[in-house]
Amino acid sequence: MAVTPGLWLYLQAARYAGPSATRRRKELARHAEADALFRQRNAEETEARPEGPLIWVHAAPGSRLPALVQLIARLTASGERHVLLTTSLPDQVPGQLPAGVIWRLRPVDTPAVIDRFLTFWRPAAAVFAGSELWPSAIEGCHGAGVPLLMIDAHFPREARRRWRWAPFAARRLLSRFTHLLTGSADDAQALQLLGADPGRIETLGFLEESTPALPCNEAERDELATLLAARPVWLAAGACSGEIPMIETAHRQAARQSHRLLMVCVPNLLEKGPALRDRFNRLGWGVALRSEGEEPEEETQIYIADTEGEMGLWYRLAPITFIGNTLAEPGGGHDPYEPAALGSAVVHGPKVQRHEAIFSRMDLAGAARRVATAAALGETVAELMAPDKAAEMAHRAWEISSQGAEVSDRAMALIEEAMRIGARA
Repeated sequence: MAVTPGLWLYLQAARYAGPSATRRRKELARHAEADALFRQRNAEETEARPEGPLIWVHAAPGSRLPALVQLIARLTASGERHVLLTTSLPDQVPGQLPAGVIWRLRPVDTPAVIDRFLTFWRPAAAVFAGSELWPSAIEGCHGAGVPLLMIDAHFPREARRRWRWAPFAARRLLSRFTHLLTGSADDAQALQLLGADPGRIETLGFLEESTPALPCNEAERDELATLLAARPVWLAAGACSGEIPMIETAHRQAARQSHRLLMVCVPNLLEKGPALRDRFNRLGWGVALRSEGEEPEEETQIYIADTEGEMGLWYRLAPITFIGNTLAEPGGGHDPYEPAALGSAVVHGPKVQRHEAIFSRMDLAGAARRVATAAALGETVAELMAPDKAAEMAHRAWEISSQGAEVSDRAMALIEEAMRIGARA
């Protein structure tokens, strides 16, 4: 495909504007290492390139970096290759990177800088995550025989508007990608409208940060499952101090419809276990404390699980999990994928800022239930005691929590294939 007039003008402007454009330090001036970041933008390396194959992964702003870093960790797990991770902004850099991963700022999109960048790093393949189309970088990779992939392709309206004035340029740039992996039918349609070959587009879902299934002592699980076999159970996981009166109210309300109902309470601070037992005893509940070796007997109505490292056990035993630290301050919540991956239906409050995107996705899919009050929590627990309702929610949650693994596996396969193509080039 010939270079379009618009793309030719961009590349020419970038070529001649390069020397002045790369001196713009305003975006980096507030950073303590501004000079080092400026050199990165110019692809001026002071350290040696590591030996062996290297993959260039670029994360556009808005990319799901935690999920992308998990994918990168899989790429470098063997220790036989490295990954160069670039971001457009200094503030995007993840805190902890896996072994074998190097972070840099994205190079300035001029032919001279891109040529210097590719000559130094010699990537076997390039992977773009998100919606950025940098013409000099894309054309440079193509010219150097570096296979290009796009994963987690997401083109919001502003990105589509940006390219609608240069449709032929967008089509040419997208034609350089051997495969475009996107997460929604809407994004797939946007790519086609921009000129991408439909045969190269695949819609599986977006990369998601996966959560390994928490372990448990199987013998302990079997023993407790036998002990609780005939009882309805729900779990309050990581409840903070402000939520204790709420979950007590909810349990009292739900227990009116299920008199043998057991609440397993895991406090956010395990050392609070004895004080919680005393509090619930004063309110008239039958309470047992796990840290003192007590079991949830028939007369136990609240079981305080104040021992370390047993969340995997409780998620497996409880068909309903309320995610604590979501109804009261400070809020933030915990990872909802942990109970979801083990078959427990998820209920939560509105204060989920730490994992807001995941909770929103689960709520929309009917895989989690949001409640705003203790009364609503009690009603929801009572409603989900119907086995079919809890099972349906849990199944939807499991599907969502496991979907990211399928996308990650496909991305891995595409990257491996691109590296084989690059090796033959």
